[in-house]
Amino acid sequence: MTCSRKLAALALCAALAMPVGSQVPPTPAPAPAAPPGQVGQPAAKSFSQEELDQLVAPVALYPDALLAQVLMASTYPLEIVEAERWVKKNPGLKDKALEDALQQQTWDPSVKSLAVFPQVLTMMSEKLDWTQKLGDAFLAQQADVLATAQALRAKASAQGTLKDTKEQKVVTTQENNTTVIKIEPPIRKSYTCRRTTRRSCMARGRIPPTLPTTTTRRGTWPAAHCSASRRA
Repeated sequence: MTCSRKLAALALCAALAMPVGSQVPPTPAPAPAAPPGQVGQPAAKSFSQEELDQLVAPVALYPDALLAQVLMASTYPLEIVEAERWVKKNPGLKDKALEDALQQQTWDPSVKSLAVFPQVLTMMSEKLDWTQKLGDAFLAQQADVLATAQALRAKASAQGTLKDTKEQKVVTTQENNTTVIKIEPPIRKSYTCRRTTRRSCMARGRIPPTLPTTTTRRGTWPAAHCSASRRA
């Protein structure tokens, strides 16, 4: 399972921007026979497309960076519960004080990053069964999960419910007759995010749409350091 989790983390951010047509979930292949000595061990759970639609729908329209963090954090359901309780017990921690306090925790970086999104953290903690299933689906069927997110975005865009707002910018492009939909924070005139301020920058919508990568407990992930200057 460790290998598959690392591969999932490596491909996640790039796959979020893949064309819808290239992410159509493949027809599940028959499961290979269990190797000697592994007979009786449970196989990785397979989710139907209907189940994936239900699991991904609550978060499919989140900005790309937040969606990526939610998917990775969902693979740590117990840490989600711990973090949500910790945030509620420390309502006075803000900005630098919150960042310093989070450094003392042993949770995965993806879980820590959700501390500045208390509503998301609370939802994931209170709907723990959903969170765990989302994490299981992401680990076992990462390509299908990302394809489902793109399909749900395309549907919302066609219905007019996915559009630019003060909090987000929707970028839709056509590539080889297929649609790519990215949801990004609005680009301010300039921004500079350091390791100690990344979470507060993300909360203020100042993380750039394309991030460098760093290593977390499950592999490669958006880096905690970024610096750029752009114009809206």
